[in-house]
Amino acid sequence: MSTSNSNVIVYVPQPVGQGLARAVSKAIGTLHGVVQAMNSHRTENAICVDYDPAVINSQSILQCVRDQGVTARLVGI
Repeated sequence: MSTSNSNVIVYVPQPVGQGLARAVSKAIGTLHGVVQAMNSHRTENAICVDYDPAVINSQSILQCVRDQGVTARLVGI
């Protein structure tokens, strides 16, 4: 049985430093069901997330970011 992953971009509208962006990306990457979370090479404000929707949903990913005190929203791909 194969799995089909989903993708979402977590966009942080406020200015963030590279350290905060990496910390948020790392926190997302530790969530069960997240395959990969990496900062965009174009902007520090976007984190590309690849996840298994059978295990975790995009709202849980967004909540992880908000739990760190960071304002964010989801952008689908």
